[in-house]
Amino acid sequence: MRIFILFHGILLSLGVVITHGAVRTNKVTPGSDEDQSTVEFYLVIEHKFTMTKKVNGKTLPVRVMSNGTLSYRTASCDDFIHIDEDDSDDIIFADGGYKLVHAINGSIPGPPIVVYEGQQVVVHVTNKLINEGTTIHWHGVKQRNSPWMDGVGAVSQCTINPHETFTYRFIADDPGTHWYHAHVGAQRTEGIYGAFTVLEKKADEIKRRGSDKLPVFGSDHHMIVQDWLKESSVYVATLLHFDDVSFATGFDNPVCFRSSKQTDGIDSGVLPFEAGIINGKGNLHITQPGKNINEGLPTETFVVENSASGGVAMRFRLVNAAMHFAFRVSIDHHPLNVIATDGNHVNTMTVESVIIYGGERYDFWINATDPLGTGVYCVRFETLEKEKNGKRIEPGKVYALLRYQNVKPDKTNKFKICHENRNKCTAGKPCLVLNCPYRFYPVEENTLCIPLTDLRSPLMDPTHNSDPEHFTEMFLNYHFSGFDVLGQWVPTVNGRRHQPFIMPPQVYPQSLDSKHGICKLGTNPDVDECTHMVELPLGNTIQLVLMTTISPAINGVLNGNSHPIHIHGHSFQVLKVGWPHYNNMTGRYMQRNSDFECPSGLCHDDVRWRNSSWYNGNIPGIVNQGAPLKDTVLVPAGGYVVIRFKADNPGFWYSHCHIEFHNDEGMGMIFKEGAISDMNAAPPDMQRCGDFSFSEDTFNELMANPRPPGQTDTTQEDFENTKQYNKILVVALGTVSTLLVLSIIYHVYQISARKVKKQGYERIPSDETSSRQHAVYDRINNKSYKYYHE
Repeated sequence: MRIFILFHGILLSLGVVITHGAVRTNKVTPGSDEDQSTVEFYLVIEHKFTMTKKVNGKTLPVRVMSNGTLSYRTASCDDFIHIDEDDSDDIIFADGGYKLVHAINGSIPGPPIVVYEGQQVVVHVTNKLINEGTTIHWHGVKQRNSPWMDGVGAVSQCTINPHETFTYRFIADDPGTHWYHAHVGAQRTEGIYGAFTVLEKKADEIKRRGSDKLPVFGSDHHMIVQDWLKESSVYVATLLHFDDVSFATGFDNPVCFRSSKQTDGIDSGVLPFEAGIINGKGNLHITQPGKNINEGLPTETFVVENSASGGVAMRFRLVNAAMHFAFRVSIDHHPLNVIATDGNHVNTMTVESVIIYGGERYDFWINATDPLGTGVYCVRFETLEKEKNGKRIEPGKVYALLRYQNVKPDKTNKFKICHENRNKCTAGKPCLVLNCPYRFYPVEENTLCIPLTDLRSPLMDPTHNSDPEHFTEMFLNYHFSGFDVLGQWVPTVNGRRHQPFIMPPQVYPQSLDSKHGICKLGTNPDVDECTHMVELPLGNTIQLVLMTTISPAINGVLNGNSHPIHIHGHSFQVLKVGWPHYNNMTGRYMQRNSDFECPSGLCHDDVRWRNSSWYNGNIPGIVNQGAPLKDTVLVPAGGYVVIRFKADNPGFWYSHCHIEFHNDEGMGMIFKEGAISDMNAAPPDMQRCGDFSFSEDTFNELMANPRPPGQTDTTQEDFENTKQYNKILVVALGTVSTLLVLSIIYHVYQISARKVKKQGYERIPSDETSSRQHAVYDRINNKSYKYYHE
């Protein structure tokens, strides 16, 4: 113990902070002092049941009692023991049901990691899952000079196998609101995610915001929303993989599930919305009349502290960690002052609500003045669902609370306010909604959409230039394809269903020499399953036209939806949103945007501008100065988004739809930015995965010549070289043995003083023997193995 304390003290003296976990809180709290050079964290990923509590080493179920309090059931199953409110931090409440999940340090979300800009971040991740490998992606961190720390399985690293520990080490040089999450399969939805915040120094913040100054914040809060499933994410992803989403409510349910639609008539929920959680706390979504949500479950509450007469400024860092659903977020009677998106500053824009898709982040602040004098206000998270089977439906909902410190919590009817006091949208004072996936709400709803491109970067940086000699443009269509070939629609990019490469190219760049399984570009397949990799010339301005076309309607139902697209390793300028054609009064989708055309009808590699003068960056209506910077952007169904960034970060960068099952099913690709010689090589010890095969000859050789246990790190080439060496050794030993026998025979002849001569014998005088022997050995030295005779 003394040794540990001494070691701990030495690390602290060197500026290293060791954090093993955190008390459950939504406040943004730094993990170190600002002047410390290195911060260190430990994350343990393991299985855990929701609504359970560890007591004396046993996992016991938690129940909400009839009086609204919490108790756990004893191990003998015959009693319930009351749980005090301050003794519940170790419980994952989620929607109040029991479910096996993946937890980080025993919680969902995992512990928030808060560091300062410029610090070296060290995170030790231990995988204690039973049978799954995992990785952790640092969403929003560009990983300059450390692309092998990006945390994408099969791209930037090998997976962390069960019982292994992997250490991530990188520089936090991207200030803002970010997050970390698993990047293997559908593990993120099982609970492997958490807040990752990089705080900037006040002087830097003032400089970066220009004339748009921020108030002094009384508090700073994490706000992570996620849709929640009753079944495991693997179960749900497999339903979609087998095209069995009609049975999403159960294989034995006589009524098939049909997707819900949003305002424009496009798919909103291709899965049923069952529940949502905010910072790990939520409630089952109730759709049956007469049933009420469980009031006894703890509700995420944001407390207004030290409220003055003029109000207090509260900052919120909103992250959508959902598998599928987008959420419209608002706080009753408190306008949202949006100040950043995806970690990048924007000039303050005041709106009633913001729509956030998976992977996106929005920072906003409110002036907490208790405007109605009630002391408690509803924080709303609502899906975009509007109708199903042609009938109007209520959107999926999950609530949190904003409570002023001097108001006592009401545990018996705490959601009453969410049914009574919501914001009213009127013709005279319409509700402004930022980041809609469509252009219009129906006129009668008095709600106006504010496009993302209305945001402005405070310093008004010019748009990246489009010098034709250093300009690369490409169209990427994130959509569903393959029905004619596969009999079902599958997620693709330009018709290619991305498959992981045989080894992570960032760690094994030499593996690309084989080109095995890499997609052939310039073709126009209906669907192709391969590793989709595109090269970006280093130093060029890259313009991507991200599109989402809608497949032809089957049985009158449109097939497609909006996609949130994330590009690793970059923040990009969002220059334009090309909307499809809508009915301006109802907001309904009519037809796709007509700015581009597809001669084949597939809209894969053949997409082009309808007006050829638009090439080389000459697109009308783009933002020329102060374009907002993002790393995850929503592409509207039937439309497109134009983005630009500088190819100045060599590496292999993954890009994909952040709807988790879309990514898992192949709606992704890899950008190879620069040549391999431009990339900082990965630490050699990271090379520990990949496909394996060996020949029958090698196997037989190993069986015939077993190796000592220490000789294990051998390549196939080593095996073949050893086999060849053994063959040479056998020949050499045989030759030496033959020469030895012949030498003995020769000496016998010499003793007999006989000479071989044409089938006869002749005595050799003793003075001739020496020269004849030299002749034999000279021939041996010349590698002639024929014995001397005449």
